[in-house]
Amino acid sequence: RAGFLAGTVLSSVERLCVLIRANGAMPVLYATWGYQQGSTALAAKGWDYDVMARRLADAYRKAAENNHALLAEVGRRFCELTDAQNLYAADGVHPNEEGSRLAAEIIAAVIQKQEEKQRLREGTR
Repeated sequence: RAGFLAGTVLSSVERLCVLIRANGAMPVLYATWGYQQGSTALAAKGWDYDVMARRLADAYRKAAENNHALLAEVGRRFCELTDAQNLYAADGVHPNEEGSRLAAEIIAAVIQKQEEKQRLREGTR
């Protein structure tokens, strides 16, 4: 069974990170979520929600570490909130409006935190 973010994807992440840095920016990996628990999309793949979520999280973490990239762990937050909030669109794969807002907030927070670290290193505020 091929792993999540296997060979080809990981090499693509590496190439993209090189290009991003070559243009003066810091790469941010948008770690996505597993398909919605109980969805037809998840059932069609024959996957378990917890296993899919864990494998995605592990793969994104490894890709971020290997490429010294920032990691926006949106999938982890989806997993934490899955029982309390519906963050999925009707297809059980994509985010609904609330899920999209959550993703944007997490990505923005990761970027803002990095910018603050950079300002502190440079001695400016």
